[in-house]
Amino acid sequence: MPYYWQTDAGLPQLTERELAWAVAAGLKNDRIGTLLARVADARGVEREAFLRVLGEVWIGGPIGIHRAKLEPLLPDGRCDLMMTAKERAALDALPAMVTAYRGAEAGLNEVSFSWTPDRVWATRVPFEAWFSAHRPRLVTAEIDKTAIVAVKINEHGGRRPLEIITKRPRVLSVEPLEPPPDAQPFVVAGQILGRPILHQLPSDRRAAEQRTAETAATLGPDMASAAAVRALVTVSDEEIIPPASLFWNATAVHGPAHVARVMVHAFRLIAATGLSDEGPRLWAAVYLHDLARLNDEADPNHGEAAWRRLADRPDVRALFTRGGVRDEDYPAIRSAVVAHCTDDELVHVPIPHLQLARLLKDVDALDRVRLGEFDRRYLHYHEALEASEFAKALYSATKGIAPEDVTFRRVWDAAMEIRGVAAPTN
Repeated sequence: MPYYWQTDAGLPQLTERELAWAVAAGLKNDRIGTLLARVADARGVEREAFLRVLGEVWIGGPIGIHRAKLEPLLPDGRCDLMMTAKERAALDALPAMVTAYRGAEAGLNEVSFSWTPDRVWATRVPFEAWFSAHRPRLVTAEIDKTAIVAVKINEHGGRRPLEIITKRPRVLSVEPLEPPPDAQPFVVAGQILGRPILHQLPSDRRAAEQRTAETAATLGPDMASAAAVRALVTVSDEEIIPPASLFWNATAVHGPAHVARVMVHAFRLIAATGLSDEGPRLWAAVYLHDLARLNDEADPNHGEAAWRRLADRPDVRALFTRGGVRDEDYPAIRSAVVAHCTDDELVHVPIPHLQLARLLKDVDALDRVRLGEFDRRYLHYHEALEASEFAKALYSATKGIAPEDVTFRRVWDAAMEIRGVAAPTN
């Protein structure tokens, strides 16, 4: 029987029942991420068991963020293991060539595994509150029936139509979308935020949007809002990023210049999302995240190593205390620092710490423009996606600063100039 993820023979081999239990106990809004993480921690899992469980968890979670991992694991053609009898009958009833659609964000997820033959549903998807696209697009494709891996039917009372899973769509067109007639502008604090949606946002996101609107109304320009977040961290500009001597690998790629840019992105993202309570914690996480790199290569363990360094640096912990970090903040900071260089699914991060971990991943990802590897599909916040052009401009304005000459103030002033705010002369 073929197996996936045959790794260390000392690790357990999962049965289908164990795999299903692990997924059921994981994050309910990302069961595919939980599935992939669980089998990656095992010696292997039977291919048939994996595909059956994958079929069971496919509907109701994010697919795009796992596309790179799922691509080699999905069959190229029909997979009855991923379907119920009802779904197999639905696939049998499809014509030899199917016209299918996707609602998408321009430049982000126009092509992926999931499609629907229901054009009306696809045109509504970008305006749903759980999506809320800024540049909505309707993608039309032609799919050969032999290239359909599975079809899925939502059996849990949701409004989703038939879903077609394929690795080989032939895109015919991509067209901009206008909001459907029943979409309304989302209004917060007396302001129209300009994003039409079909359903109300979850309460935590509504609160974040309201804080953002109120902050923008009282603090004015973008960098003024970011400056208000910066003020929550009560240390000087000279102390707010680590000195070059504190890095094990203080290069232009992962040294002080990178951390200074990420710090600017952090204060801006906090201002944009309204998550001001995370300000000092995100500052500490950004400060620590790359201190223990040994080189500029891929290293999934340098976050854990950076966290361990804190135990040997009481001066850094004292700095964090002065900057507003409390003792109860450290579990979340540790989770974020350790997770920032691991898989993007974040399935190993305790749920109370997910918000901080996602913030750190997003602000760190924004500075990947320096590597030529920036991929917006892995951002968790729409507000970070909107900052991508700013991130390119900030890197362009600061890449010429020598490592020994980097200061947070120089990078901050560059950010202000990009946003059209005059830097102070003193």
